[in-house]
Amino acid sequence: MTNSTRTANVFKRELSFRHLRESVSGALIAEREQWLHWLPVGLAMGIGLYFSLQGEPSALSGPVLLVFSAVALFVMRRSYMGAVAGWAMCIIFTGFTAAQFRTAVVDAPRIEKKLWGHEVSGVVWKVSRSAKSQYKLFFCDLIISDFPADKTPRCVSLNVRTKGDDVRAGDRVQVKAVLLPPPTPAIPGGFDYGRKIFFEGLGAVGYAIGPVTRLEQGVGTRDGIAGWLVALEQVRDQIAQRLMGGIPGEDG
Repeated sequence: MTNSTRTANVFKRELSFRHLRESVSGALIAEREQWLHWLPVGLAMGIGLYFSLQGEPSALSGPVLLVFSAVALFVMRRSYMGAVAGWAMCIIFTGFTAAQFRTAVVDAPRIEKKLWGHEVSGVVWKVSRSAKSQYKLFFCDLIISDFPADKTPRCVSLNVRTKGDDVRAGDRVQVKAVLLPPPTPAIPGGFDYGRKIFFEGLGAVGYAIGPVTRLEQGVGTRDGIAGWLVALEQVRDQIAQRLMGGIPGEDG
């Protein structure tokens, strides 16, 4: 191959690359009014990247990646395509860091085996009623009888079908219950309910085998996150009571 032929091939590749860059740049400029709509897409990509990892990355990996993308954006800011690429990396790694931070915030002890017939006491932060004779209690500030305090979950949920006191958010209650570890997917690649309740802050699920007893009424909780949830649930409960009180007849 002669020098002139090689030069011609290089020139063609440069033209092709320049044409591709101009085409992409033009498409981006034409869609600049829609850029904001791509923000959640970029965040979702970062979150998906975090959950695609086989193990938990270093605690500094998210912040380091975020700083790296910010430096890259600063370096490439004078180039239109470089600035776009820098912003894309910043958004993606923001999603990655947010997922990692959320995981660290909700991380708490989880029980590893079935606990049968233990007395469980704690502060109710949510009551979910599915029927008149059945409801689900979510509570924190837990004390589990005959169980180490350093291995006690932050919060648990219990299905209740037994009779007992009418409890509301903020009440401290006690009940004999069966506690189970968070479940794993039923089939490979299936819905991971254990992951769902992990991000709800639950370290165990279970069901009551005795009546629910109210120990104190409206005491609140020392847990910061659960404290906000208790306050929100109390407001919702007051609104529901007012609405139900204004409905005449048996429906109210």
